Parts: sequence; structure tokens; C-alpha cells
Amino acid sequence: MKGFRYCHKTKMEKIIGISLGVIGFLIVINVMPVRFLLLLIGIGLLLMGTLIFMK
Repeated sequence: MKGFRYCHKTKMEKIIGISLGVIGFLIVINVMPVRFLLLLIGIGLLLMGTLIFMK
């Protein structure tokens, strides 16, 4: 049972990581001419998504 819960947690973390990475990537692409602050937020979300996904 513990293995199943661990697997479920890992799967959920990967889904969260992928979604954060996609949101960050979309913000980085759409924000290029708009504002530098949103660009930094997008890069931060992209990094958080990749770190959670790789974990």
C-alpha cells in the first residue's frame, strides 16, 4: 500500500511540474514585448516546473 501511495504522489508531482512548466513557457513566449516582471515570473514558473518534474 505504501508503494501505491508513493507512486500516486510522484505521478501528481509530475503532473504539477508539467503544468507549471507549460504555464511558464507560455508566459515567456507571450510576454517578450510586454513587461520584464512577467518575464521573470514566467522563467520562475518554468524552473519550478522542471525541478518538480525531474524530482
